[in-house]
Amino acid sequence: KGMSLLCKDIQQVQKYTDQLPDSTFKILKKSLPGPYTFILPTTNKLPKFVIEHRNQKRTWKRKEVGIRIPDNDILREIMNNVDEPLVCTSVPFWSDPKVACSLEDVENTWVGKVDFVMAQEDSLGSVSTIIDFTKGEPKILRQGKGSLDVLGL
Repeated sequence: KGMSLLCKDIQQVQKYTDQLPDSTFKILKKSLPGPYTFILPTTNKLPKFVIEHRNQKRTWKRKEVGIRIPDNDILREIMNNVDEPLVCTSVPFWSDPKVACSLEDVENTWVGKVDFVMAQEDSLGSVSTIIDFTKGEPKILRQGKGSLDVLGL
């Protein structure tokens, strides 16, 4: 499962990704913040990911990374108070539909296993639209909440 960076603005995105073609940059500016995850090539400024689980550490360097600028006011406020992007992944609701039934189910499943959980009753089960820009032409990897019409794709 890919990891993504939650960034507070386009400037933070640019710090960790290769220079974007004008057409890609325009799509990001038009759609973010919003329900999109963009897969972009990274720069050497992207630190290695370190995941610690059950007293074991795994470290790896990414050549590409998912980028999100969320449109959630509470999360954006948190991000405006930290200097670096947050590392995140989508909770795999679609693999076990009953997990997404209520906030209580999310709490029972994830609290204590991750640093924090952001969940809203009205967004349970919704996913971002994922678009891969690493090979030049955009490739839709998952159609989610984000409209492709907004992107002009």
